Amino acid sequence: MLLEPTVGLMSLFFAWVHHVWHKEWWELFNKADSKRFPELMGVFVLLAMCVMLNSTYQSYLRSWLYMDMREFSSNNNNMNTAAAATTNHTYNINNNNNNNRSNNMTQQQH
Repeated sequence: MLLEPTVGLMSLFFAWVHHVWHKEWWELFNKADSKRFPELMGVFVLLAMCVMLNSTYQSYLRSWLYMDMREFSSNNNNMNTAAAATTNHTYNINNNNNNNRSNNMTQQQH
């Protein structure tokens, strides 16, 4: 599935943008450039929304994959249990047939 790595790369990109924004934010106060304040706040709000959406989608994908994995595991266990039950049943039938043959041979010898 290609979505999980893509969401991870988006998280990395947003972390880099936040790092650059943080640098600009501190330069704003060091240079006392009040004209850039609204612009940087707008970028921060947009960045915060993108990070929240990305985080929510990443959580959704992870939960979806966990549920799919649980379903696969439980189906796989059911198949193994069914195979084991079939094997036990076959073993019991063969064992009973062998016991019947032994009894028949013993009765024929007497």
